[in-house]
Order: sequence, then structure tokens, then C-alpha cells
Amino acid sequence: MRQKEKNTISQYKIFQAALEEFGNYSYDKSSINRICEIGKISKGVMYHYFKDKDELYLLCVKYCFDLMVDYYKENLNEDLGWRECIKTFLEIRYKFFTKYPNMQKIFFNTLIGEPKHLANEIANIKKEFDEFTFNFARKNLLKMKIRENLKIEDIITFIEFTQNGLNERLHKKVQEIGDIEKVFEEYDENIEKWLDILLYGIVKND
Repeated sequence: MRQKEKNTISQYKIFQAALEEFGNYSYDKSSINRICEIGKISKGVMYHYFKDKDELYLLCVKYCFDLMVDYYKENLNEDLGWRECIKTFLEIRYKFFTKYPNMQKIFFNTLIGEPKHLANEIANIKKEFDEFTFNFARKNLLKMKIRENLKIEDIITFIEFTQNGLNERLHKKVQEIGDIEKVFEEYDENIEKWLDILLYGIVKND
């Protein structure tokens, strides 16, 4: 086997081991030692190809968000009515995490518990995903009969504000109970209800 092929195989093994590690643990609780154990490689070999845990983590985050955007683009039919489109969007996300279970924890850890020293790098990685979801929201808001005094951009800003508040709440809950899986379950169980409240409010029509 040529050296170039050996290098490619070693890098692939390390990357796959990192996906498994970050798919099971947050950045803070993840371990280079475990990555080496999973990949059955030495620390020397690992550091030959990758500078540190930060580089591996960012590679995994990029892989997660790039894969997710591609999956949405392949499976989302945006010609549907806005109700069906939002429902389909959530169904696709569920199918994505079912197909790629390691991606779920990487995705949510990035949203609610990103390492602060990597915030700028993660923001750049998420840019395409954020633009995709922004455009999705805008297209579907244009399909809705919204109040005349409301602007699309203001609604999207409010949605983003609400999402950021929810992320902070989820992050705090993870810190309190130390069980991110349970928080994931709560998020998935309630997301449609929260969207319903966001879109229709809480006051009953007479």
C-alpha cells in the first residue's frame, strides 16, 4: 500500500473516531484518549494529522452541518403550502437524526453548549445552514396571511430571538440535570407545540 493511501486511511479512521466521540460526549467531556482508543491509533499518529481537539471538533461540526443542509436540499419540497412545508421540515430533521444518530448530539451541543473559544469558527461553519433556514422561513412567511402592519424581517428577527432564548433555556437545563438526552427528548416532543404558539399566539379566537 502506498504511503498516500495509508495517510488517507489513518485520517479517515481518526475522523470517524472523532465523530463517534463527539456524537456521545460534549466538547468539554470528550477525550483525545478515547478518540485514539476508538480509532486504535496512537496519540503520536493522531497529532501527526490533526493539531488538537479543537481542529477535530470543528471538522465534525462542519461535517454535521454540511451533511444536514445537503439532506434538506435533497428531501425538502418547498412548493408545498406553508403548514405542510413546516411539518415536512421537522420530519426531515427527525429522519436525518435517525439516519445519522451521531449528528444529533453534535448538532444540539453546537446550538446549546458550544465551546466559547470556538464561537467565531462555529458561526462561520453554520453560515450556510443559517442562511438556508432563514430563506426557508422567509419563503413560508410570504405564503402566510400575516397582519398588514408586520414586516417579514421583523418576524424573522423575533423568531431568531425566540430560538436563542429557547437555546439558552435548554443549555441551562442541561447544566442543571446533566442529561442532554433527556433535554433532546423534551425539545423533540414540544417543538411542534412551541411553533404553534409562535404562529398562532395564546389568545382564543371568539
